[in-house]
Amino acid sequence: MREAFVEHALFLRGGLARSSAALRRPRAQRKLAAWLIPVFILVLGIRIAAHVRAGNFFEVVSGVVYRSAQPSPEQIRRWHREHQFACILNLRGEDSPFAQQEQEVADELGVELIHLRLAAYYEFSQQQLIDLLEVFESAPRPLLLHCRQGMDRSGTVSALAGWLIGGQSYERAKWHAFVVPGPWKHKKGPQHISDIFGDYERYCRENNLVPDDRGQFMNWARTIYRPRYYHARLETTAPVRALPGRPVAITVNVTNLSAMPIPAGRADRAFCLASQILTDPSEATLRSRPDECAVELPKRDLLPDEMISVVLAQRVPNKPGDYFLLLDLKEEKVTTFRRRGSTPLLVSFHVSPDAVIWNNGVVPVVDSEQGAVVSP
Repeated sequence: MREAFVEHALFLRGGLARSSAALRRPRAQRKLAAWLIPVFILVLGIRIAAHVRAGNFFEVVSGVVYRSAQPSPEQIRRWHREHQFACILNLRGEDSPFAQQEQEVADELGVELIHLRLAAYYEFSQQQLIDLLEVFESAPRPLLLHCRQGMDRSGTVSALAGWLIGGQSYERAKWHAFVVPGPWKHKKGPQHISDIFGDYERYCRENNLVPDDRGQFMNWARTIYRPRYYHARLETTAPVRALPGRPVAITVNVTNLSAMPIPAGRADRAFCLASQILTDPSEATLRSRPDECAVELPKRDLLPDEMISVVLAQRVPNKPGDYFLLLDLKEEKVTTFRRRGSTPLLVSFHVSPDAVIWNNGVVPVVDSEQGAVVSP
């Protein structure tokens, strides 16, 4: 079973190459090629489906790293008897289904269980990538890693493990991350976890570097990498005092810290400044849910290092007291910038019947009926 998943991918690549070549031949052979491509995809799908039904278990690095779909307790026990792995890396996170059951089996077998929450349809945040590299460096081995189906997340992490742990070449290791072509790869948006390789290769091309240098990748991951354009700085003046139940206009400066333009000008994209009111700063976790688009960004691309100012009309609570306003950028129907590793802005403010004061200055009040900014 050694590197079986890579062999599946190479099998499809060879089949597609032969079919593509046939398309350039005389008409009779082109007709034959017309059904060869779907046949190759179908055969590969059948081969992979058989492994999925069996737990999608593969050996990534001989005797060192294994991958699978979400294993049952019986599968964990059987694979442990056969391969004696010392650690399980759960890529679904500690709050995932079966995590508690998995912990009980790991304790039973004396195996360490590490949780790292990744998403199949988003790129790594920088912190997630750093956390994964730390697992590679410190986790006991042999290592079994898994996600839900053993495909997207397990594939990309297996590719990195094959390269960084197993010493496989960069190009060959990448085939562990292969996903059969189709709409399912981007069914939740334009991103996929395997886009990390495209980001790294783009950096190498721009700097005339060879991708296969492992130390170079580690440095890039820890000091340079940012997922696409999801890296911005939010700034405003604080603290603020506000009247109960009245909207206030808050000016927020947004600076693009990424190396790519934020494509707010594209017709098929929508970006906004989102907000959420909290009573305790400890509530500002990744599970915090800022409102759906408090104010849209101007309909134009925001270039690297460029700053724009937007005015947020924020309604405050009716009850006097101390509160916190969590601000974050959001690409609608895709993700928040915070989930991709950018730092949100947390602003403290006090609600009281007194005058609205912003850092010893008057804050404009937004007319709740007209939506216009007026003086208090």
